[in-house]
Amino acid sequence: MSQVVRYRHRWKLPNGAFEYEFEGSRWCRTREEAMKTRKGLIKRSKVPENGDYTDYFQEDWEWDVEEGRFQIHPIEEGEVVVLLEEEYGYRHWLWHTKMTEPELTSFWEGLDSVEPYFLSPTGLPGVLTPAWWQEDGDEGVWSYDPANLTYVKCKDEECCQHEHPKGTPVFVKDIQWRGHIHMNDDSGIGRKGKSIRHKGYTG
Repeated sequence: MSQVVRYRHRWKLPNGAFEYEFEGSRWCRTREEAMKTRKGLIKRSKVPENGDYTDYFQEDWEWDVEEGRFQIHPIEEGEVVVLLEEEYGYRHWLWHTKMTEPELTSFWEGLDSVEPYFLSPTGLPGVLTPAWWQEDGDEGVWSYDPANLTYVKCKDEECCQHEHPKGTPVFVKDIQWRGHIHMNDDSGIGRKGKSIRHKGYTG
């Protein structure tokens, strides 16, 4: 299976644990890009006269650039995978429909309403995995391997109501289909040269 190689800057805290920017989710295409993130962190992290540090970083801590290898998740021949935007950028998903184009067309056009998916589209058939972009967004999107995706509840119940995804990050290329899901007057899916509306579309 094909892979992509990515890099991230990390540093060692006084207690010996490694720390990362953005909780370790940011991976760069090159070592040089990862070093730029370090330089930016140095610039904005200042040590005051009393010896304490602001932020969570000191330049003289031990550090390195870590290399990571990630699978390029293949799209099965004949299956439609949709890059689905929820509510004008609120969240993005990869919808692994497990359907062919005719099957997906029939399903979507037969929907009386998208209201059952208003709070979350995860009830759609197939598997939905969270998706996000990084600096390499011109090549593809990041998501999770649908084979081992699970969700855990947030430890701080007051911070959010959502469960957080846990799984193997993968890189997905060549997504031909796009979609938007929110309300009956603005939801639809399609690809270049083809746009599909559901039965209850009111736009």
